[in-house]
Amino acid sequence: ADAEKKLFSYKEKQIAGVKASLMRGARETEEGLLHFCVQTWAAEIAEMKRDGVHTKDMMALEARLAEFSKNQSDNTKKVMARMGADKDATVVSLAWTSWLKYSEDYKKDREFEDQVKATEQRMAEFTKKKKEDAKKVLDSISGATESGLIAMAFQNWAQLILENKKARQLEEQLLMSGGRLANMKSRQKGNAMNVQGRVNEQIKANLLFRCLSSWMLETKVNHVDRYYSNKMNHKRQQLSSVQTLFKSFAEQLEKGLGNIDGDTTDRTMTRRSKAMPGMSKDGGSVSLPDIHARPVPVN
Repeated sequence: ADAEKKLFSYKEKQIAGVKASLMRGARETEEGLLHFCVQTWAAEIAEMKRDGVHTKDMMALEARLAEFSKNQSDNTKKVMARMGADKDATVVSLAWTSWLKYSEDYKKDREFEDQVKATEQRMAEFTKKKKEDAKKVLDSISGATESGLIAMAFQNWAQLILENKKARQLEEQLLMSGGRLANMKSRQKGNAMNVQGRVNEQIKANLLFRCLSSWMLETKVNHVDRYYSNKMNHKRQQLSSVQTLFKSFAEQLEKGLGNIDGDTTDRTMTRRSKAMPGMSKDGGSVSLPDIHARPVPVN
């Protein structure tokens, strides 16, 4: 709205200046008209040169903008490809890289804004200079004749139309550049928020995975502990039962051996007592010589 008001005021001032020049042009000479033609031709040449410079600047800015958008898209794809890792170190590294990339992009945005501001400033200087040139031209036609004044009016009218057309083109280019910059900022902000959200979700998933892993490990440890504790208790009970059996078996064995020894001793004594009468010497028995006695020499 402010730009439109300034444009309308600028047009009104130009029309007012043309009207004033038409009123003063009746008293001008042909020499002034020739001088005006030369100055107008020189101004047109200078304007064409400046327009070429501005066009090159705008094309360079658009090329840089396209390259920046392409680089931003490639970087976003790389970030999405690296999001497949689920380790804490990877998540931290990814967040740090995204933050650094966002800082670099923000610096590039600042540089682009500075270039746009510089272009706007050059445009303002160009408009101001054109106003001054138009004022000088109008002042120089004070000596033109009526026919020269009519020709000058047509020339100025044509020049005014061209200037208005160029001004509209420049305004449209500036508006398009501003819209692209706003869209680029919005996309950059949305991408940064999406990356941060995905990082937060990944961190939450990692924490949940850790909790579940710890819970599963604790459950397995408790299960194994209970299993082997019960198994060891059962083994201890079996060992105690075996020890008890061995003790009872030993006691029974000792008792059995004692009974067997007693019976054997009694039986031996009974046999010996029965055998002694037959081996004793009496009147009707014959005693054998001692086998261990020395032989007696015969005379």
